[in-house]
Amino acid sequence: MKKVRFHPQAKAEMQESVRFYEARFEGLGFRFLSAVEQTSERISAHPEAGTPLKTGFRKRIVPGFPYNVIYCVCGKITSISSLLPTNIDVLAIG
Repeated sequence: MKKVRFHPQAKAEMQESVRFYEARFEGLGFRFLSAVEQTSERISAHPEAGTPLKTGFRKRIVPGFPYNVIYCVCGKITSISSLLPTNIDVLAIG
């Protein structure tokens, strides 16, 4: 398993999304956070399983939510750089 590190921007995006979902329905923010954590664990265990993007980035979908986790495998560390809504064209990222 590779160590996973969240970029400060990704942490901020995650916290903003947790607040958004929690404001919509009590407990939904926690469910979103749990789904992101599970996704980061899958990334840690199998970093090459994500869909390749340009310039070495990869993406994994957050199950149950319309978000992609965007990350890069950098040696022994996997860096999560962003959480983006699925309606953003992540194939253009790079």
